[in-house]
Amino acid sequence: GGGGGRAGGGGMAGPGRAAPPAAGLAALRGSALVQAGGTIGARRIKRALMVTERPRTGQTYIDEGTGLADISAAYSWLMAGHDAPEVKARADNHGVTGAWRLHGLESPADTLQAFSLIRSSGTASEAFKLRSDASWLSTPPSVTIGAGITHLGLPYQAGALKLPGIYTGIVTGWGPDTLGGPAFRLVNTVVVPAARGEDVTLSPT
Repeated sequence: GGGGGRAGGGGMAGPGRAAPPAAGLAALRGSALVQAGGTIGARRIKRALMVTERPRTGQTYIDEGTGLADISAAYSWLMAGHDAPEVKARADNHGVTGAWRLHGLESPADTLQAFSLIRSSGTASEAFKLRSDASWLSTPPSVTIGAGITHLGLPYQAGALKLPGIYTGIVTGWGPDTLGGPAFRLVNTVVVPAARGEDVTLSPT
């Protein structure tokens, strides 16, 4: 992660293109219910699609989401009974579900991005292991999240965000069933603009 990236990206993958695959998986639901002897809700269907999607080489999470849908793999994942705890993530001050710094860091002291991690009332506290995919995005090894809101700060390495480009880093939080996929993703994007009159080429890294 890190380095220059490319803006935009009108590919055919990612959550915005998930409706046809989701409809296909929903059509298989009847058979799945018979085999599983229970119900499979929309949240688990969405998670099955995201966890089993295949990333495309050279594409970032911002460009394509989690990748290309694999209905067969999603169906197998559901039948295996995998899941992950439900955690909602919100970026504080710079964005909504993801953090966006559209004009670079505001000052040399602007090196911490706060997130709010939200779980429903009555939820027992649980530890989640954390992983960062970018060298400029630091994270503690784990965070314990209980009911309500837990605050988490992610330090940015300002020295690695100096060259013009689009930098994307993601911290994922993992519960005990790693095959269930990450319980949450903390997406961070920093756009470092070129100086006036300076040419810059943005390309995936």
